[in-house]
Amino acid sequence: RGGTISQTIRPVTIRQILNIQPDHNDASIVLDDHELTQVIFVANLRKVSQQSAFTIFTLEDGTGAVEARMSMNDDLDNPATLEANSIPENTYVRVVAHVRSYNNKRQVNVNKIKPVEDMNELTYHFLNVINTHLEFTRSNKASGDSKMDVGSGGMDFGLSNPMSSFSNYTAPSATRSHTSGFSAIQDKVLQQAQQLDTGDEGAHIGLICQQLRGTYSADEIQHTVEFLVNEGHLYSTIDEQHYKCTYANA
Repeated sequence: RGGTISQTIRPVTIRQILNIQPDHNDASIVLDDHELTQVIFVANLRKVSQQSAFTIFTLEDGTGAVEARMSMNDDLDNPATLEANSIPENTYVRVVAHVRSYNNKRQVNVNKIKPVEDMNELTYHFLNVINTHLEFTRSNKASGDSKMDVGSGGMDFGLSNPMSSFSNYTAPSATRSHTSGFSAIQDKVLQQAQQLDTGDEGAHIGLICQQLRGTYSADEIQHTVEFLVNEGHLYSTIDEQHYKCTYANA
């Protein structure tokens, strides 16, 4: 079920996280008939609570609220940990997390949390949620029925007007792409990661370096991959040498 597309990070709303049901015996969580593991969402950081082993974030995106936790067992001097602990409350953040079901409850385990720097990200995220939902449901729809139900029953994201809960933003251009604003090397590395991704393991960074040899050095490519990972455009798979693109269709 799902193939390679199911291995990407899925853009979602909090309402979708709360409403999805476990597949069988809490083994996996399914959304639009595809297994859901890693997700990305944009929300307001309402509250931060420090515990001995975890930081608990209370997040709300206009569709619902959820508590997400981030392990503090790692190196406390790690830049990602330091940044997560320094984000003030009532800040909009972009969250990459794993979702699992335990005792019929949703657990949201944060991998990365970063402040939103451009309020256009709110608009873009909700549009991406809708687009991704349509991609999955269209692929599952019976061939004889060409119409999509995009009303409250067929697309329950929790918002009658997806942007009604947010203010102080400017809608992005309709032609905005995942890679708008990228430098030449960032664009090339992401393109190669997509083209070389032929299985669940993703693209090997060595092959990316080989394809771009003579144009960029291995160090430049390594730094670019790290940037794309930190910004949520790539993620590692089986090790720190294999990467997949976040987007189902970039």
